[in-house]
Formats: sequence, C-alpha cells, structure tokens
Amino acid sequence: MEYTREEVEKQAVSLAKSISGLREEITIDSEFRNHLGFDERELGDYFNNIEDIYGFEFSDEEADSLYRIKNLTIRNVSDYVYRYLIK
Repeated sequence: MEYTREEVEKQAVSLAKSISGLREEITIDSEFRNHLGFDERELGDYFNNIEDIYGFEFSDEEADSLYRIKNLTIRNVSDYVYRYLIK
C-alpha cells in the first residue's frame, strides 16, 4: 500500500494523541519529551506501534539516532517513516 506524506503525518499525530492521553492540541511539531511528556517506555511504545502500522522495524541504530534527538518531534518520526515507505 502506498501512503502520502499527509497520511503518515496524520497517523503519527493520532498515535501520539492515543498514547499520551492529552486532550490539548497536539500537532505534527509537538515534541515528545517537552510537550507530550513521553518517557523512554512511552517513546518505545510509540515506535513499536509505528512498526506495526507500517510493517517494518526500526533497527537498533535507527531507533538510537531518533532517541538522541534532544527535541524529537512527531514530524521527525513521520519524516523518517515516509522516507522509509517511498524507498
């Protein structure tokens, strides 16, 4: 199945809303740690759900590089996923 960038972004935001349980506005530029308050477990859950949705697995190196982004946003992850899907 082919996905548009917009579909990937919408799914990424929806998943963050689901995991965070926040009722406030969550956008594609929301930061996982600073805005959403995700800890490592919640971020791991987020990555695992993304893998399940799109049928691929982040390598340990890829996940580590994303974890190391200080102000990791939903957009960072959705951009990575979209680039993976259009390969």
